[in-house]
Amino acid sequence: IAYVALNKEQLFDTLKKNINYFIEKCKDLVWFELMEKQGDNVLSMFDQDPAKIVIFSKTKQLTGTGLMEILAKDYGLQLEMAGINYVVGILSIMDKKEGFDKLYLALKEIDKKRDWL
Repeated sequence: IAYVALNKEQLFDTLKKNINYFIEKCKDLVWFELMEKQGDNVLSMFDQDPAKIVIFSKTKQLTGTGLMEILAKDYGLQLEMAGINYVVGILSIMDKKEGFDKLYLALKEIDKKRDWL
């Protein structure tokens, strides 16, 4: 707790950078899309809680539950919740860039190896 109290600004800045890094990397994915801030004047769920990352599946052949299961079983990534066509990950100041990379690489591999047509 003392570490967080002493370093909170740096920790939150790093988290913001990692989130932005992850969002930019994910823009090259074909079958997945991230919820992201739509502008300074637009309120959305993302604006209310930037520590949540919402990943949408753009194909009906892969549900949110299906994606959550693949990520857990094949990649050792446990997300917090799944909906009909999305999964939700809750982020923290303790998440490192390597964790964001692991999730991105898993999504990229799923995106490429699956024939969703």
